[in-house]
Amino acid sequence: MRVRCTIPALREGLDVIELQGRSYLQDPVRRVRVPLDELGLKLCEALRSGPLTPAELTSRVGAGRLDSYERVSLLNRHVMLSTPRAAESLKLHL
Repeated sequence: MRVRCTIPALREGLDVIELQGRSYLQDPVRRVRVPLDELGLKLCEALRSGPLTPAELTSRVGAGRLDSYERVSLLNRHVMLSTPRAAESLKLHL
């Protein structure tokens, strides 16, 4: 049996900023900045609309699953996705 999984949407309230010619995803609540490359920017744009399956995400950004997974994993480690872990973490900062 195949399990259909989705990648969570980007959390609300995050901003993409430019500093010294580099792009960052900034979390003003937790005061964290995650550096983004071109693919990271595309992923953030795609995940703002809501959760996506891996196939939907890779087709929207035009990249392979491994490259996309590395960027999604980075966003997840920094609590930038809408997950239960992120909700718990935000409670500590509010």
